Amino acid sequence: MVFFRFENKWLKEPDLEETVIDGWGANDNIAIVDRVARCANKLQKWGKRKRVKFKQEIEECVCEMEALRDNQGDAENRRFQECSDRHATLLVQEEGGCIPTRRRLLERYVDCDVYSPLCEDEVVEDDVHTFFTCVSAQSSWQAAGLSSVLGSAACQQGSVTDKVFALCRNEDYATIGRVATLLWSI
Repeated sequence: MVFFRFENKWLKEPDLEETVIDGWGANDNIAIVDRVARCANKLQKWGKRKRVKFKQEIEECVCEMEALRDNQGDAENRRFQECSDRHATLLVQEEGGCIPTRRRLLERYVDCDVYSPLCEDEVVEDDVHTFFTCVSAQSSWQAAGLSSVLGSAACQQGSVTDKVFALCRNEDYATIGRVATLLWSI
C-alpha cells in the first residue's frame, strides 16, 4: 500500500482533478481498495513532479532577477518586477499555510489555546496578528525602523500575502529586504 500525505495547497492546482480522475479509474472494474491505492500512487508521483517544478521555477526566477538586478532600463525594471511577483507567488504556493499559528494548529486538530501568549488581551493568533498587529510584532517593526511601512496603506487591508505583495510593489529594494528580514525573524 502507498502512503502519502495530501497537501491542501494541491487544491489550487488546475490539474489535480485530472490526476485524481485518472488515478481513480472510474471505468475500470477494480476493488475500492485498489482504486484508493492507485489514486494515492498517482497523487504521490504527481506531487513529487509538482515539487520539482516549483523548485525549478523558483530557481529560474532567482537567476533572472539576479541578471536583471543592476539594469536600469524601464523594460528591465518591468521584467524584474514581473519575476519578483512570480517568485513571491511561487513561494506562497509552495509553502502556503506553513506558519504554525495557533489558529492553524487548531484547524489541524492540535489541542492548544487559540489566543496569542504574547498579548494580554485575548487575541486569536493568526498570520495577520503574528506579523502585523501583535504588540510584540509592532515593537519589532519599530525597532527595525519600519514603523512608517507598517502604518502605510499597503499594510492596512487583506491577508499577510496581500500585505507583503503590496509592500513589494510600493517600497524600494532596501526596504523590502529589511521587511523580509524582519518577517523572517518574527
